[in-house]
Amino acid sequence: MTAESLSDPELGYTVVSIPDGLDATQTKVLQDFIAYDKATWRIWFGGGKDTTGIDKVATGSTLQHVINNAAKMKADGRRAQPPVRVSVSDVYVDGGGVSAQVTICVDQRKMSMLDDKGNDVTTQADRGQVPLATRMVHPGNNGWLATEEQQGQDGECSVD
Repeated sequence: MTAESLSDPELGYTVVSIPDGLDATQTKVLQDFIAYDKATWRIWFGGGKDTTGIDKVATGSTLQHVINNAAKMKADGRRAQPPVRVSVSDVYVDGGGVSAQVTICVDQRKMSMLDDKGNDVTTQADRGQVPLATRMVHPGNNGWLATEEQQGQDGECSVD
């Protein structure tokens, strides 16, 4: 698995780097996290109109948060415009293998926000490099689901 193999040029989603030496469990956690992250970006780039499948990659408060944000974006008529870049700094799996945490830095410096007429309404708050830590749980099936997310402050990490 490489950063390039996790990227999605069509979506405008680029994984810049991943940690070296991940074991099989960490690799699966990272793959499932990237599936979750791409699903959320599809929602934001689509203006919140389609949340189909988000329940297959997220659960708990994160699932509700994504659904609520999508409804707000849809009501506001706003949508994000790619690109977005991601650097994965850590994939930690607890000793019991039932929860994990993926730590990333999201680079949104070239992303913009558009209104319902396609006008650029990007604010400085929409752009930046932001650290995120996402807790993943393994509910007993073959996959890991995003369940909780903590966001840091702009400038606390770097993708470059």
